[in-house]
Amino acid sequence: MAYDRFASYVWEHLDSLWRRRYLDLSKVYGAQWEDGATNLARYVAKHMGCRMAHENYRVPTVLKPFLDGGSKADSVHMVLYKHPALRALRQLGKRDGVDATGLWIEPATGTASRSRNRLTRYTSGLTIGTIGVMYVWDDDVVDTDPFYVYRRARLHRRDDLPSA
Repeated sequence: MAYDRFASYVWEHLDSLWRRRYLDLSKVYGAQWEDGATNLARYVAKHMGCRMAHENYRVPTVLKPFLDGGSKADSVHMVLYKHPALRALRQLGKRDGVDATGLWIEPATGTASRSRNRLTRYTSGLTIGTIGVMYVWDDDVVDTDPFYVYRRARLHRRDDLPSA
């Protein structure tokens, strides 16, 4: 439900979101924006965990308490972004009379530790049209600053994301 509301809002406001620096999550979820934004983050966290499991990686234990109702996923950083390359593709499509928008899943990257004999960092992103959520799990980072704790969440440029 939270993802569906977010996706509908993004599709409806795709061009105007490109010009904004922030996304007011209360415009997406109303007065219950905190619950809606946190549930969107849980959707993304579940996607991340399922994708890691599908790729035969150990799913971080920090995901379960968050998926079970916790307020924040330690070691998981999430930011909202605008994707310039997909914006350019959309503009070319408009010029040529083609709908060049879509749903995109970014390639995943990770870091493995030889001494720990396991994955210690994993990152990817989900994009709706030109607006997306980048997620980074880093086993060596506990304190994160995720988008879902802010009513006015920053919309970063995909080519200028903050480090996790």
